[in-house]
Amino acid sequence: MAAGSIRWRGRWRRPAARRSSSPTLEEARAARAAVPSAAIYVLDGFFQSTGEAYAKIDARPVFGDLNELAEWDVFCRRSGWAGGAAIHIDTGMNRLA
Repeated sequence: MAAGSIRWRGRWRRPAARRSSSPTLEEARAARAAVPSAAIYVLDGFFQSTGEAYAKIDARPVFGDLNELAEWDVFCRRSGWAGGAAIHIDTGMNRLA
């Protein structure tokens, strides 16, 4: 189990945890095991041949570019899966300065 997964377990046990994001698909699996009813968004994106893994745990990819969206479209059309997804829009804002 990844170190990040251990941190997530405590966070997911909170009663208000109905929707959140996970950096990787691996951490999303741990989150799904902890809270089966939560909407989980995976920030790592969507890559070719990962559709079944997302569908298996009912996780939602966050697209960073049009290639990821195209791969998602192909997966959904071929499999008939109708799970959710999100789009990350980089505004270029820098909050560290």
